[in-house]
Amino acid sequence: MTQWRNGSITNWEYLMRLNGLGGRSYNDLMQYPVLPFVLADYSSRILDLNDPASFRDLAKPMAVQNKTREQHYINIYNDLKAARREGCSPLLSRQPHHYASLYSNSGGVLHYLVRVPPFTELFLNYQDNNFDMPDRTFHSLATTWRLITNDSPTDVKELIPELFYLPELFHNNEGLNLGTRQCGAAVDDVELPPWAGDARLFTLIHRQALEAAYVTEHLPHWIDLVFGYKQTGQPALDAINVFPACTYYGFDPTALEEEVDRTAAAAMVRTYGQAPRQLLRAPHPHAAPDLHHASDQVPVWAGVVGARWGRWCGSPELQPPTVVWRRTCAGAASLYALPHARSVAVASRATALIALHDEAANNAQNNGQQPLALVSWGHSDNIVRLKRRRDVRPDLLFHVCALDQITKVVSICATGGCPYPLVVGYSSGRVSCVRVRSTAAGVRVAARGLHAHAAAAAGLHECARAGLLVSASVDGHIVLWDLHTLSYIRTLPNRDMLSVTHVTISETLCDIASVHDMTSSNANSDGNGDVTPDANDVSDNHTEAYEKDAAYKYKSLIRVHTVNARFVGSVKVCERVTCICYSNAPEGISVNAIAAGLATGAVRLYSSWDLRALRLIPAPDTRAPLLSITFSSDSQLLFGCYAGGVVVAWESAGATRPAPVRIVPAHALF
Repeated sequence: MTQWRNGSITNWEYLMRLNGLGGRSYNDLMQYPVLPFVLADYSSRILDLNDPASFRDLAKPMAVQNKTREQHYINIYNDLKAARREGCSPLLSRQPHHYASLYSNSGGVLHYLVRVPPFTELFLNYQDNNFDMPDRTFHSLATTWRLITNDSPTDVKELIPELFYLPELFHNNEGLNLGTRQCGAAVDDVELPPWAGDARLFTLIHRQALEAAYVTEHLPHWIDLVFGYKQTGQPALDAINVFPACTYYGFDPTALEEEVDRTAAAAMVRTYGQAPRQLLRAPHPHAAPDLHHASDQVPVWAGVVGARWGRWCGSPELQPPTVVWRRTCAGAASLYALPHARSVAVASRATALIALHDEAANNAQNNGQQPLALVSWGHSDNIVRLKRRRDVRPDLLFHVCALDQITKVVSICATGGCPYPLVVGYSSGRVSCVRVRSTAAGVRVAARGLHAHAAAAAGLHECARAGLLVSASVDGHIVLWDLHTLSYIRTLPNRDMLSVTHVTISETLCDIASVHDMTSSNANSDGNGDVTPDANDVSDNHTEAYEKDAAYKYKSLIRVHTVNARFVGSVKVCERVTCICYSNAPEGISVNAIAAGLATGAVRLYSSWDLRALRLIPAPDTRAPLLSITFSSDSQLLFGCYAGGVVVAWESAGATRPAPVRIVPAHALF
């Protein structure tokens, strides 16, 4: 609570933690995580997040957003209370209620997720192997809002987390026959509000709405209703927030005397939903006011007013970045952001910094942090080595075949339980995921090979936070893997099979950005370039025309796909892109950027929403190309490593209170 009040965590993070404490879980449809309906405007062409009229009243349950409906539910409560006095069955003689079902139950969850496997099958089982009536099926957000707040006296549901991050639930990708409504329109994809350009943009804007100043100010009222003191007792009665007794935490159907009542109560528990555990007995305190006011100079998206760019290096809300620190490190080639917010490690060529799982070390001594080690390759004996301590000889990890040399290496030095902190790509196209464990007797190495490429590995990136690994080869194949199970997920589309030079994954969106060489194409050159078109690749003729228009003027092309292979957009770059990364500021209060390092030494920033150009950061008195770029762990700094060994740190003026910047050679960390 304290973290939320002082702004250390977002509304999203706080609500998900409350759901966990309240017993809600993705593993139980009856106790699925619940989030509030936040918006009330699903018809305007432009959504104004600064206007209170755009939001629902968070102090009232969904069923009584319209004040004229309050008396209806009060009458229901009074009628049940009168029936109790007349001495009905033990089941009915329990606490009277305003609503017949809860705001979250299996039916409501499946209503939203009916288009997404495996929830489709669960929905059919729930509905006796039938889809719902077409007019009642989730087909329009505006209709859903209207039914809950005006037309339907029994529909009181709130939202599920997926409506804030999973655009696939709006698409009928499986081609389900959901029927035809009475107006003659077939139920297919969900109709989106006019202010949302597409399903992905809706989830991004919806997430911004959840973090809006109005929601932050009034969110404690909703928490009081769902998790707090207004859940039960007189406060619940005053708030018109009383649900059937069987939906509350601790209800035991077996305590009823009659068998009929026990059976009926058990069925009600299975279908009506279960309320979260009551976490608060007093009103929830409010958050401290946000003193940072968003700039209106550069709008985030044409369909929304009041969305925030956030506070990260290069943000349009802040001043242009300037160099605040620089250091020359001989042989510098790659950068690794360290857990300390203003620190970066610099590795030389043919070396990589990894987090080492030390079985012999005491976690208390390491403050819970995994020790670091330096991997090196390219030695004359073709053996990959591991340096754990400066005063100890390196450990020998594994031998590299002389005919299959290493072409790409990616590693993770941040802690977080990444199962394979080292991934190696070879000239044959083989990708090897390596786990290294340090023991008192030495090191134990476990490696697993991934086989999906027929050409040399050109790009690798692993995202421990999302459990994803992406690999790319020079012939244009881009493959996504599950980092935990090392299983194949999918191959990303690549029109014309352009050669891939770099890939990266967004930690916050899980989007995949790939950099392509526009000066050459491998399309069908060797018979292995044919890729079956993905149904999710919705890049249209307009995009194809854009990419091919005056292509000779450009050297690189950046394409972005979602984790489910849906095309987001592309942008052509005049200069050759030599490295790429995402910023990692919290979603909802930020719109992150794609940072592309150029052969000229400059950095171009693009919006992660629509790849709109945001800013050009000029090179600091050097003509050398950038070899590596990375944002700091809090995205307040952007670090760049140049071919001459110069490492610089950029920061937007006024972003944070000045503090020392640490640029540390990797070999000095252990």
